[in-house]
Amino acid sequence: MDYEFTENRAGKDEVYEHLVKCNRSFIPALNSRVDIKLYTEKIMNGAVRFEAWFNDRLIGLVAVYLNDNTRKVAYVTNVSVEPVHTGKGLAKKLVMRSIKRASQMSFEQLQLEVSVNNQPAVNLYKDLGFKKIEDTTDESYKLALKLN
Repeated sequence: MDYEFTENRAGKDEVYEHLVKCNRSFIPALNSRVDIKLYTEKIMNGAVRFEAWFNDRLIGLVAVYLNDNTRKVAYVTNVSVEPVHTGKGLAKKLVMRSIKRASQMSFEQLQLEVSVNNQPAVNLYKDLGFKKIEDTTDESYKLALKLN
């Protein structure tokens, strides 16, 4: 399969539709934690989006806030791949693109939060060098990757 990788190409409707399609892939489901429409707005207004496309359809999305220039900490708010396209390394490629961008912008750390029950995601982040910095709740970890 031929995938296309872009940055910030998707429109608001495409991001919203993607998040709805991936809703149940999140642990817990995305709509149990956020209003997906409002979350889409927040991503569109404040995050850099690393996107994977298949047949002109957004099928993978990593959204990162690269705006804390004081602390030099970037924050991954979303990693999602449509279920039919999982297991093909897309999430890893997209996260790696976000790591490269944060490094290029002289950020010192990339942080994210992940459910303790989402073992594939935990494994992915550990493989990329993320380390646990705190247990935010009984259900999630905060992980960080030192950059540069």
